[in-house]
Amino acid sequence: MAQRGRTVRWAVVGALLAVVLAANVVITHNEFTAPNPGMNDFLSRWEGARSFWVDGVSPYSDEASLNIQERIYGRAAQPGEDLGLFAYPMYTVFYVGPLVGLPYAWASAVWMVVLEVCLIAGLFLLLATLRWQPRPLLLGALVLFSVLNYYAFRGLILGQPSHIVYLMMALTLWALSVGRDGVACGALALSTIKPQMGFLLVPFLLLWGLRAGRWRFVIGFAGVFAALMLTSFALQPDWFFDWIGQ
Repeated sequence: MAQRGRTVRWAVVGALLAVVLAANVVITHNEFTAPNPGMNDFLSRWEGARSFWVDGVSPYSDEASLNIQERIYGRAAQPGEDLGLFAYPMYTVFYVGPLVGLPYAWASAVWMVVLEVCLIAGLFLLLATLRWQPRPLLLGALVLFSVLNYYAFRGLILGQPSHIVYLMMALTLWALSVGRDGVACGALALSTIKPQMGFLLVPFLLLWGLRAGRWRFVIGFAGVFAALMLTSFALQPDWFFDWIGQ
């Protein structure tokens, strides 16, 4: 009976959370993304992924780049303007893929709410990693700060995938701290969609894993990362050098 009661409570919490998130998406769409289209950091990835999944062209191609520029400027970029290139590893199309069938205003609304969840979930994972349980008032202040500080909020306005990377890195640290190496290796591999954020942390954690004998973590990372790369090459054989070129 106790187990059934806990299951019911979690089901109710999950349903309420789903309602809150759905309402957040609708409000974000109606009040922000529909009347004020933008989020150009997301737009470049979304249109690049849409061009690949829907139009069947490489996200690094001139056609995809022109599609991105036409969404940003209504025309091709002029000299001196940001070209809005896709400029991310090929497997980024898996992250954005579920949203390419939506109108951009709805896709960007969903994406913004996802990024908000990433910021808050990342905070709770870091608190759990540090084994710190702040008092409710301080916790509320931390939640607000995690979303509204300049860098986080600007990332929300731009639709920065960096917030997903932050969540994956926080999940990696938490998972390592509780011995969940299978989770840690996958999260760390998934964090590599923005390599400039992890070029120090990723090799550091892998070297630590080797020294600590956490072979499941190290080998698991290699396996998941290899799967991402090989799948990308299967979908778009020339993507790597095109990405480096961008």
